[in-house]
Amino acid sequence: MSETFNSARRQDENRKMCLNVKTLCVKFSLLLKKFFTLFFSYFGLMITVILCMSAGASIFEFLEKDNEVQECFDTFKDYHKMENMTLESLKTVIYSSKPESEGLMPQVVGILETFRDNIFYIKYDGRDCAMYGRPEGPQYKWSWLGSFLFVVTIVTSIGYGHIAPKTVWGRIICIAYAMIGIPLTMIFLASIGNTLATMVRFMYGQLIHCGCCKWIMKKSSKNKLIHIQSNRVVPESTSQTGLVPNIQIAKPTEIIRYRIRTRERDMVDEKLYISTIQTSVDVRESRNIDSVSNLYESKQTQVKAHFDPQNIKRMIQDTQQTNTIVQQQQSLIADDNESNGDKNDIEEEPRQSVPLTVAIIIMISYIVIGAVIFGIWRNWDILQGSYFCFISLSTIGFGDLVPGTDFTLPSAHTELIFGSIYIIFGLALISMCFALMQEEFVEKMNWIGRKFGVV
Repeated sequence: MSETFNSARRQDENRKMCLNVKTLCVKFSLLLKKFFTLFFSYFGLMITVILCMSAGASIFEFLEKDNEVQECFDTFKDYHKMENMTLESLKTVIYSSKPESEGLMPQVVGILETFRDNIFYIKYDGRDCAMYGRPEGPQYKWSWLGSFLFVVTIVTSIGYGHIAPKTVWGRIICIAYAMIGIPLTMIFLASIGNTLATMVRFMYGQLIHCGCCKWIMKKSSKNKLIHIQSNRVVPESTSQTGLVPNIQIAKPTEIIRYRIRTRERDMVDEKLYISTIQTSVDVRESRNIDSVSNLYESKQTQVKAHFDPQNIKRMIQDTQQTNTIVQQQQSLIADDNESNGDKNDIEEEPRQSVPLTVAIIIMISYIVIGAVIFGIWRNWDILQGSYFCFISLSTIGFGDLVPGTDFTLPSAHTELIFGSIYIIFGLALISMCFALMQEEFVEKMNWIGRKFGVV
Protein backbone atom coordinates (compact mmCIF):
# COMPACT_ATOMS: atom_id res chain seq x y z
CA MET A 1 0.00 0.00 0.00
CA SER A 2 2.84 2.40 0.85
CA GLU A 3 4.59 1.63 -2.46
CA THR A 4 1.40 2.45 -4.37
CA PHE A 5 1.05 5.70 -2.43
CA ASN A 6 4.69 6.66 -3.14
CA SER A 7 4.36 5.92 -6.85
CA ALA A 8 1.18 8.00 -7.03
CA ARG A 9 2.95 10.80 -5.19
CA ARG A 10 5.89 10.69 -7.61
CA GLN A 11 3.48 10.78 -10.53
CA ASP A 12 1.79 13.83 -9.01
CA GLU A 13 5.14 15.57 -8.59
CA ASN A 14 6.11 14.78 -12.19
CA ARG A 15 2.80 16.13 -13.46
CA LYS A 16 3.22 19.32 -11.41
CA MET A 17 6.76 19.73 -12.71
CA CYS A 18 5.60 19.32 -16.31
CA LEU A 19 2.83 21.86 -15.73
CA ASN A 20 5.29 24.33 -14.20
CA VAL A 21 7.67 23.91 -17.16
CA LYS A 22 4.83 24.43 -19.64
CA THR A 23 3.64 27.50 -17.74
CA LEU A 24 7.16 28.96 -17.73
CA CYS A 25 7.51 28.31 -21.46
CA VAL A 26 4.19 30.03 -22.16
CA LYS A 27 5.14 33.03 -19.99
CA PHE A 28 8.55 33.27 -21.66
CA SER A 29 7.01 33.16 -25.14
CA LEU A 30 4.54 35.89 -24.17
CA LEU A 31 7.38 37.98 -22.76
CA LEU A 32 9.39 37.57 -25.97
CA LYS A 33 6.32 38.47 -28.02
CA LYS A 34 5.76 41.66 -26.01
CA PHE A 35 9.46 42.56 -26.29
CA PHE A 36 9.56 42.19 -30.07
CA THR A 37 6.23 43.99 -30.39
CA LEU A 38 7.63 46.93 -28.44
CA PHE A 39 10.96 46.76 -30.26
CA PHE A 40 9.40 46.90 -33.72
CA SER A 41 6.80 49.50 -32.75
CA TYR A 42 7.28 53.13 -33.74
CA PHE A 43 8.25 54.25 -30.24
CA GLY A 44 10.61 51.33 -29.69
CA LEU A 45 12.31 51.82 -33.05
CA MET A 46 12.71 55.54 -32.45
CA ILE A 47 14.28 55.03 -29.01
CA THR A 48 16.55 52.29 -30.40
CA VAL A 49 17.76 54.42 -33.32
CA ILE A 50 18.40 57.47 -31.09
CA LEU A 51 20.34 55.38 -28.58
CA CYS A 52 22.29 53.70 -31.36
CA MET A 53 23.26 57.06 -32.89
CA SER A 54 24.19 58.55 -29.52
CA ALA A 55 26.32 55.55 -28.62
CA GLY A 56 28.02 55.65 -32.02
CA ALA A 57 28.79 59.36 -31.65
CA SER A 58 30.38 58.73 -28.24
CA ILE A 59 32.45 55.80 -29.55
CA PHE A 60 33.82 57.69 -32.56
CA GLU A 61 34.55 60.75 -30.43
CA PHE A 62 36.54 58.56 -28.04
CA LEU A 63 38.46 56.82 -30.83
CA GLU A 64 39.23 59.77 -33.13
CA LYS A 65 39.48 62.86 -30.92
CA ASP A 66 43.00 62.27 -29.66
CA ASN A 67 44.11 61.09 -33.09
CA GLU A 68 42.93 64.42 -34.54
CA VAL A 69 45.31 66.32 -32.24
CA GLN A 70 48.15 63.91 -33.03
CA GLU A 71 47.60 64.38 -36.76
CA CYS A 72 47.72 68.14 -36.26
CA PHE A 73 51.15 67.88 -34.60
CA ASP A 74 52.42 65.51 -37.32
CA THR A 75 51.22 67.89 -40.01
CA PHE A 76 52.87 70.80 -38.25
CA LYS A 77 56.18 68.89 -38.17
CA ASP A 78 55.96 68.26 -41.92
CA TYR A 79 55.15 71.92 -42.47
CA HIS A 80 58.11 72.99 -40.36
CA LYS A 81 60.46 70.77 -42.40
CA MET A 82 59.09 72.15 -45.67
CA GLU A 83 59.43 75.68 -44.37
CA ASN A 84 63.07 75.18 -43.45
CA MET A 85 63.82 73.52 -46.78
CA THR A 86 62.18 76.40 -48.64
CA LEU A 87 64.17 78.98 -46.69
CA GLU A 88 67.41 77.13 -47.39
CA SER A 89 66.58 76.94 -51.08
CA LEU A 90 65.82 80.66 -51.20
CA LYS A 91 69.07 81.52 -49.42
CA THR A 92 71.03 79.37 -51.84
CA VAL A 93 69.41 80.94 -54.89
CA ILE A 94 69.71 84.51 -53.63
CA TYR A 95 73.33 84.21 -52.47
CA SER A 96 74.46 82.37 -55.61
CA SER A 97 72.85 84.79 -58.04
CA LYS A 98 73.28 88.48 -58.66
CA PRO A 99 70.33 90.77 -57.85
CA GLU A 100 70.21 92.14 -61.40
CA SER A 101 70.27 88.67 -63.07
CA GLU A 102 67.24 87.63 -65.10
CA GLY A 103 67.09 84.04 -63.76
CA LEU A 104 66.69 84.98 -60.12
CA MET A 105 62.99 85.76 -60.11
CA PRO A 106 61.81 82.58 -61.92
CA GLN A 107 63.83 80.45 -59.48
CA VAL A 108 62.29 82.18 -56.46
CA VAL A 109 58.77 81.83 -57.91
CA GLY A 110 59.38 78.13 -58.58
CA ILE A 111 60.53 77.52 -54.99
CA LEU A 112 57.52 79.32 -53.56
CA GLU A 113 55.09 77.41 -55.84
CA THR A 114 56.61 74.12 -54.71
CA PHE A 115 56.19 75.18 -51.10
CA ARG A 116 52.55 76.11 -51.77
CA ASP A 117 51.77 72.76 -53.43
CA ASN A 118 53.35 70.85 -50.54
CA ILE A 119 51.25 72.81 -48.05
CA PHE A 120 48.08 71.89 -49.96
CA TYR A 121 49.21 68.27 -50.08
CA ILE A 122 49.69 67.91 -46.32
CA LYS A 123 46.49 69.99 -45.68
CA TYR A 124 48.01 72.30 -43.13
CA ASP A 125 45.84 75.36 -42.43
CA GLY A 126 48.08 77.13 -39.93
CA ARG A 127 46.21 76.13 -36.78
CA ASP A 128 47.90 76.08 -33.39
CA CYS A 129 47.80 72.46 -32.28
CA ALA A 130 48.59 73.27 -28.65
CA MET A 131 45.39 75.34 -28.35
CA TYR A 132 43.00 72.57 -29.41
CA GLY A 133 39.65 72.65 -27.64
CA ARG A 134 40.13 76.09 -26.06
CA PRO A 135 37.79 78.97 -26.84
CA GLU A 136 40.53 80.96 -28.63
CA GLY A 137 42.00 77.88 -30.34
CA PRO A 138 40.85 75.46 -33.05
CA GLN A 139 37.76 73.33 -32.36
CA TYR A 140 37.56 69.57 -32.65
CA LYS A 141 36.05 68.11 -35.80
CA TRP A 142 35.43 64.92 -33.84
CA SER A 143 33.38 66.59 -31.13
CA TRP A 144 30.22 64.84 -30.02
CA LEU A 145 28.04 66.88 -32.38
CA GLY A 146 30.47 66.39 -35.26
CA SER A 147 30.58 62.66 -34.53
CA PHE A 148 26.79 62.57 -34.40
CA LEU A 149 26.53 64.14 -37.87
CA PHE A 150 29.10 61.60 -39.09
CA VAL A 151 27.00 58.76 -37.63
CA VAL A 152 23.89 60.16 -39.35
CA THR A 153 25.71 60.14 -42.68
CA ILE A 154 26.68 56.50 -42.06
CA VAL A 155 23.29 55.06 -41.11
CA THR A 156 21.51 57.03 -43.86
CA SER A 157 24.18 56.00 -46.42
CA ILE A 158 24.77 59.67 -47.42
CA GLY A 159 28.50 59.79 -46.66
CA TYR A 160 29.58 63.41 -47.08
CA GLY A 161 33.24 62.52 -46.61
CA HIS A 162 34.07 65.75 -44.75
CA ILE A 163 35.53 63.65 -41.93
CA ALA A 164 36.48 59.99 -41.86
CA PRO A 165 38.00 57.67 -39.25
CA LYS A 166 41.78 57.38 -39.45
CA THR A 167 42.55 54.91 -36.65
CA VAL A 168 42.44 51.14 -37.14
CA TRP A 169 39.76 50.59 -34.51
CA GLY A 170 37.76 53.51 -35.83
CA ARG A 171 37.56 51.94 -39.28
CA ILE A 172 36.70 48.50 -37.87
CA ILE A 173 33.93 49.98 -35.69
CA CYS A 174 32.70 51.98 -38.69
CA ILE A 175 32.22 48.80 -40.75
CA ALA A 176 30.45 46.95 -37.93
CA TYR A 177 28.34 49.98 -37.06
CA ALA A 178 27.22 50.46 -40.67
CA MET A 179 26.20 46.79 -40.96
CA ILE A 180 23.90 47.16 -37.94
CA GLY A 181 22.83 50.79 -38.18
CA ILE A 182 21.84 51.01 -41.87
CA PRO A 183 19.18 48.22 -41.80
CA LEU A 184 17.82 49.43 -38.46
CA THR A 185 17.54 53.01 -39.73
CA MET A 186 15.90 51.89 -42.99
CA ILE A 187 13.26 49.95 -41.03
CA PHE A 188 12.68 52.98 -38.80
CA LEU A 189 12.35 55.38 -41.74
CA ALA A 190 9.99 52.99 -43.56
CA SER A 191 7.72 52.63 -40.51
CA ILE A 192 7.70 56.39 -39.88
CA GLY A 193 7.02 56.98 -43.56
CA ASN A 194 4.03 54.64 -43.53
CA THR A 195 2.65 56.34 -40.42
CA LEU A 196 3.05 59.79 -41.94
CA ALA A 197 1.46 58.54 -45.16
CA THR A 198 -1.57 57.32 -43.21
CA MET A 199 -1.85 60.70 -41.49
CA VAL A 200 -1.60 62.58 -44.79
CA ARG A 201 -4.24 60.33 -46.36
CA PHE A 202 -6.56 61.01 -43.44
CA MET A 203 -5.94 64.76 -43.52
CA TYR A 204 -6.37 64.87 -47.29
CA GLY A 205 -9.59 62.89 -47.01
CA GLN A 206 -10.91 65.25 -44.35
CA LEU A 207 -9.86 68.25 -46.44
CA ILE A 208 -11.60 67.20 -49.63
CA HIS A 209 -14.74 66.13 -47.74
CA CYS A 210 -15.14 69.30 -45.71
CA GLY A 211 -17.29 72.37 -46.31
CA CYS A 212 -19.53 72.47 -49.36
CA CYS A 213 -18.33 69.10 -50.69
CA LYS A 214 -19.26 67.37 -47.45
CA TRP A 215 -22.67 69.09 -47.37
CA ILE A 216 -23.40 68.10 -50.97
CA MET A 217 -22.37 64.48 -50.36
CA LYS A 218 -24.52 64.27 -47.22
CA LYS A 219 -27.50 65.73 -49.07
CA SER A 220 -27.15 63.33 -51.98
CA SER A 221 -26.76 60.32 -49.68
CA LYS A 222 -29.80 61.44 -47.67
CA ASN A 223 -31.92 61.69 -50.82
CA LYS A 224 -30.81 58.23 -51.90
CA LEU A 225 -31.67 56.85 -48.47
CA ILE A 226 -35.15 58.40 -48.57
CA HIS A 227 -35.72 56.96 -52.06
CA ILE A 228 -34.66 53.48 -50.95
CA GLN A 229 -36.81 53.59 -47.80
CA SER A 230 -39.85 54.68 -49.79
CA ASN A 231 -39.52 51.67 -52.11
CA ARG A 232 -38.75 49.18 -49.35
CA VAL A 233 -41.35 46.84 -47.85
CA VAL A 234 -41.34 47.19 -44.06
CA PRO A 235 -41.87 43.95 -42.11
CA GLU A 236 -44.97 43.61 -39.95
CA SER A 237 -42.94 43.25 -36.80
CA THR A 238 -41.40 46.68 -37.34
CA SER A 239 -44.22 48.49 -39.08
CA GLN A 240 -45.80 49.70 -35.84
CA THR A 241 -42.66 51.13 -34.27
CA GLY A 242 -40.88 52.12 -37.50
CA LEU A 243 -37.59 50.83 -36.13
CA VAL A 244 -35.28 48.25 -37.56
CA PRO A 245 -33.97 45.65 -35.11
CA ASN A 246 -30.41 46.34 -34.00
CA ILE A 247 -27.70 44.07 -35.29
CA GLN A 248 -25.10 43.38 -32.64
CA ILE A 249 -21.56 42.48 -33.61
CA ALA A 250 -19.87 40.00 -31.34
CA LYS A 251 -16.65 41.03 -29.64
CA PRO A 252 -13.50 38.87 -29.81
CA THR A 253 -13.91 37.83 -26.15
CA GLU A 254 -17.53 36.75 -26.79
CA ILE A 255 -16.40 34.73 -29.79
CA ILE A 256 -13.79 32.97 -27.65
CA ARG A 257 -16.36 32.19 -24.93
CA TYR A 258 -18.78 30.92 -27.54
CA ARG A 259 -16.12 28.64 -29.00
CA ILE A 260 -15.23 27.29 -25.55
CA ARG A 261 -18.90 26.69 -24.67
CA THR A 262 -19.39 24.97 -28.02
CA ARG A 263 -16.35 22.80 -27.42
CA GLU A 264 -17.55 21.82 -23.93
CA ARG A 265 -21.04 21.06 -25.28
CA ASP A 266 -19.54 18.91 -28.02
CA MET A 267 -17.50 17.01 -25.43
CA VAL A 268 -20.61 16.40 -23.29
CA ASP A 269 -22.58 15.28 -26.35
CA GLU A 270 -19.78 12.93 -27.29
CA LYS A 271 -19.73 11.40 -23.80
CA LEU A 272 -23.53 10.96 -23.87
CA TYR A 273 -23.30 9.40 -27.33
CA ILE A 274 -20.60 6.96 -26.17
CA SER A 275 -22.60 6.06 -23.05
CA THR A 276 -25.72 5.49 -25.18
CA ILE A 277 -23.81 3.19 -27.53
CA GLN A 278 -22.34 1.30 -24.60
CA THR A 279 -25.81 0.93 -23.09
CA SER A 280 -27.27 -0.38 -26.34
CA VAL A 281 -24.39 -2.84 -26.68
CA ASP A 282 -24.87 -3.95 -23.11
CA VAL A 283 -28.57 -4.52 -23.78
CA ARG A 284 -27.79 -6.67 -26.80
CA GLU A 285 -25.32 -8.65 -24.74
CA SER A 286 -27.84 -9.04 -21.96
CA ARG A 287 -30.21 -10.79 -24.32
CA ASN A 288 -27.68 -13.49 -24.87
CA ILE A 289 -27.03 -13.93 -21.16
CA ASP A 290 -29.07 -16.54 -19.42
CA SER A 291 -29.49 -14.58 -16.25
CA VAL A 292 -29.98 -10.85 -15.74
CA SER A 293 -28.32 -11.10 -12.38
CA ASN A 294 -24.96 -11.77 -14.04
CA LEU A 295 -25.32 -8.52 -15.97
CA TYR A 296 -26.19 -6.66 -12.75
CA GLU A 297 -23.15 -8.07 -10.99
CA SER A 298 -20.84 -7.13 -13.88
CA LYS A 299 -22.24 -3.60 -13.91
CA GLN A 300 -21.82 -3.32 -10.17
CA THR A 301 -18.16 -4.35 -10.50
CA GLN A 302 -17.64 -1.69 -13.20
CA VAL A 303 -19.25 0.96 -11.02
CA LYS A 304 -17.00 0.05 -8.09
CA ALA A 305 -13.95 0.22 -10.33
CA HIS A 306 -15.15 3.53 -11.71
CA PHE A 307 -15.57 5.05 -8.25
CA ASP A 308 -12.21 3.77 -7.00
CA PRO A 309 -10.33 6.58 -5.11
CA GLN A 310 -7.23 6.27 -7.27
CA ASN A 311 -9.25 6.48 -10.47
CA ILE A 312 -11.13 9.51 -9.15
CA LYS A 313 -7.85 11.19 -8.15
CA ARG A 314 -6.36 10.51 -11.59
CA MET A 315 -9.47 11.87 -13.30
CA ILE A 316 -9.31 15.05 -11.17
CA GLN A 317 -5.65 15.58 -12.05
CA ASP A 318 -6.33 15.04 -15.76
CA THR A 319 -9.20 17.50 -15.57
CA GLN A 320 -7.03 20.12 -13.83
CA GLN A 321 -4.29 19.67 -16.42
CA THR A 322 -6.80 20.02 -19.25
CA ASN A 323 -8.26 23.15 -17.68
CA THR A 324 -4.78 24.67 -17.33
CA ILE A 325 -3.99 24.03 -20.98
CA VAL A 326 -7.37 25.45 -22.05
CA GLN A 327 -6.77 28.60 -19.95
CA GLN A 328 -3.35 29.07 -21.54
CA GLN A 329 -4.86 28.69 -25.00
CA GLN A 330 -7.57 31.18 -24.08
CA SER A 331 -4.98 33.75 -22.94
CA LEU A 332 -2.95 33.26 -26.13
CA ILE A 333 -6.06 33.63 -28.31
CA ALA A 334 -7.11 36.74 -26.39
CA ASP A 335 -3.64 38.31 -26.77
CA ASP A 336 -3.60 37.57 -30.49
CA ASN A 337 -7.04 39.07 -30.95
CA GLU A 338 -6.12 42.19 -28.96
CA SER A 339 -2.88 42.71 -30.92
CA ASN A 340 -4.42 42.01 -34.32
CA GLY A 341 -7.77 43.67 -33.76
CA ASP A 342 -6.63 47.18 -34.59
CA LYS A 343 -4.61 46.01 -37.59
CA ASN A 344 -7.60 44.19 -39.05
CA ASP A 345 -9.76 47.25 -38.56
CA ILE A 346 -7.21 49.41 -40.34
CA GLU A 347 -6.81 46.95 -43.20
CA GLU A 348 -10.54 46.70 -43.74
CA GLU A 349 -10.91 50.47 -44.06
CA PRO A 350 -10.59 51.79 -47.63
CA ARG A 351 -7.51 53.89 -48.31
CA GLN A 352 -7.80 57.47 -49.47
CA SER A 353 -5.58 57.98 -52.52
CA VAL A 354 -3.46 61.11 -52.67
CA PRO A 355 -2.56 62.65 -56.06
CA LEU A 356 1.04 62.69 -57.25
CA THR A 357 1.06 66.47 -57.31
CA VAL A 358 0.42 66.65 -53.56
CA ALA A 359 3.43 64.41 -52.77
CA ILE A 360 5.65 66.36 -55.17
CA ILE A 361 4.56 69.68 -53.63
CA ILE A 362 5.40 68.34 -50.14
CA MET A 363 8.93 67.33 -51.21
CA ILE A 364 9.62 70.61 -53.02
CA SER A 365 8.33 72.64 -50.07
CA TYR A 366 10.58 70.77 -47.63
CA ILE A 367 13.63 71.31 -49.86
CA VAL A 368 12.87 75.01 -50.24
CA ILE A 369 12.41 75.50 -46.49
CA GLY A 370 15.77 73.84 -45.80
CA ALA A 371 17.43 75.89 -48.55
CA VAL A 372 16.19 79.13 -47.00
CA ILE A 373 17.33 78.22 -43.46
CA PHE A 374 20.79 76.96 -44.49
CA GLY A 375 21.16 79.93 -46.85
CA ILE A 376 20.68 82.34 -43.95
CA TRP A 377 23.32 80.56 -41.86
CA ARG A 378 25.91 79.83 -44.56
CA ASN A 379 25.28 82.78 -46.90
CA TRP A 380 24.20 80.41 -49.66
CA ASP A 381 21.89 81.47 -52.42
CA ILE A 382 18.65 79.59 -53.08
CA LEU A 383 20.31 77.39 -55.72
CA GLN A 384 23.17 76.29 -53.43
CA GLY A 385 20.78 75.61 -50.55
CA SER A 386 18.39 73.62 -52.75
CA TYR A 387 21.34 71.74 -54.24
CA PHE A 388 22.63 70.76 -50.78
CA CYS A 389 19.16 69.68 -49.55
CA PHE A 390 18.45 67.62 -52.66
CA ILE A 391 21.89 65.95 -52.63
CA SER A 392 21.44 65.11 -48.94
CA LEU A 393 17.84 63.82 -49.11
CA SER A 394 18.60 61.74 -52.20
CA THR A 395 21.52 60.15 -50.22
CA ILE A 396 24.02 61.11 -52.95
CA GLY A 397 26.16 63.14 -50.55
CA PHE A 398 28.94 64.75 -52.60
CA GLY A 399 30.29 66.57 -49.55
CA ASP A 400 31.19 69.78 -51.35
CA LEU A 401 28.67 71.70 -49.21
CA VAL A 402 28.39 70.60 -45.58
CA PRO A 403 26.90 72.70 -42.75
CA GLY A 404 28.59 73.06 -39.38
CA THR A 405 32.18 72.54 -40.57
CA ASP A 406 33.37 76.12 -40.07
CA PHE A 407 33.75 76.39 -36.30
CA THR A 408 34.76 80.04 -36.49
CA LEU A 409 31.08 80.85 -36.98
CA PRO A 410 28.90 81.11 -33.83
CA SER A 411 26.14 79.09 -35.49
CA ALA A 412 28.32 76.02 -36.19
CA HIS A 413 26.87 73.83 -33.42
CA THR A 414 23.32 74.90 -34.27
CA GLU A 415 23.97 73.97 -37.89
CA LEU A 416 25.15 70.51 -36.84
CA ILE A 417 22.08 69.86 -34.69
CA PHE A 418 19.58 71.21 -37.21
CA GLY A 419 21.36 69.46 -40.10
CA SER A 420 21.12 66.07 -38.38
CA ILE A 421 17.43 66.54 -37.54
CA TYR A 422 16.70 67.89 -41.03
CA ILE A 423 18.29 64.87 -42.71
CA ILE A 424 16.56 62.24 -40.53
CA PHE A 425 13.11 63.80 -40.72
CA GLY A 426 13.59 64.58 -44.42
CA LEU A 427 14.38 60.96 -45.25
CA ALA A 428 11.24 59.89 -43.36
CA LEU A 429 9.29 62.47 -45.36
CA ILE A 430 10.73 61.14 -48.62
CA SER A 431 9.70 57.63 -47.57
CA MET A 432 6.19 58.95 -46.87
CA CYS A 433 5.99 60.59 -50.29
CA PHE A 434 7.13 57.39 -51.99
CA ALA A 435 4.44 55.46 -50.09
CA LEU A 436 1.83 58.01 -51.23
CA MET A 437 3.05 57.97 -54.81
CA GLN A 438 3.28 54.21 -55.10
CA GLU A 439 -0.44 53.40 -55.45
CA GLU A 440 -1.14 56.39 -57.68
CA PHE A 441 1.87 55.58 -59.88
CA VAL A 442 0.78 51.96 -60.27
CA GLU A 443 -2.72 53.07 -61.23
CA LYS A 444 -1.32 55.49 -63.82
CA MET A 445 0.90 52.78 -65.30
CA ASN A 446 -2.03 50.36 -65.48
CA TRP A 447 -4.14 53.04 -67.16
CA ILE A 448 -1.40 53.69 -69.75
CA GLY A 449 -1.02 49.96 -70.30
CA ARG A 450 -4.74 49.54 -70.89
CA LYS A 451 -4.72 52.45 -73.33
CA PHE A 452 -1.94 50.84 -75.36
CA GLY A 453 -3.38 47.35 -74.99
CA VAL A 454 -0.41 46.01 -73.07
CA VAL A 455 -2.34 45.16 -69.87
